[in-house]
Amino acid sequence: MAVNAPVLLLLKMVRSEEMAVYPELVARVRRSFPGQRVMWATTAQGAQLLAANSVDMAVLEVGQGCFSPLALRSAVARMRAAAPSACLIAYENPRRTGNLMLELLALSSGARRLYMLADGSACRPVGRGRLALRVLAGMGVAVALSTAALVMGGLLACMLPLAAFLYRSFGPRGA
Repeated sequence: MAVNAPVLLLLKMVRSEEMAVYPELVARVRRSFPGQRVMWATTAQGAQLLAANSVDMAVLEVGQGCFSPLALRSAVARMRAAAPSACLIAYENPRRTGNLMLELLALSSGARRLYMLADGSACRPVGRGRLALRVLAGMGVAVALSTAALVMGGLLACMLPLAAFLYRSFGPRGA
């Protein structure tokens, strides 16, 4: 592959239990995007798994475990430096709606075209606006669930002393 060929940024988190599917995924991506250099963005652990299984493409490490703001800024800077012409988000299965971190990285990668690929389906383009709405909706759900958990925890913390008081006051009397 020519060094000056356009770069396709492939976003998929690598899991050791899925290593058997990666050669087929790489073949599908290369058939769908002929003439492009493929750069895989993954964690350091994913990079080791890919190297151990002879996946022959450049790997961009994007943080480890939890993604801190500093690790995200660094990953975005390295992605932009690679100047991808397109970005492909690969999901584990077609029913899974998305991975907010991958979608957020795709939006900030600087790629002109964004694509999605789920196992068993064709690679399809996705608009930036639609992807941004999915990220915002996912973040909204996460905030709502966190807020609900905090409220329920606060209510439980308030109710336990009241329940103990009521039990002592009106509960069964000892003999």
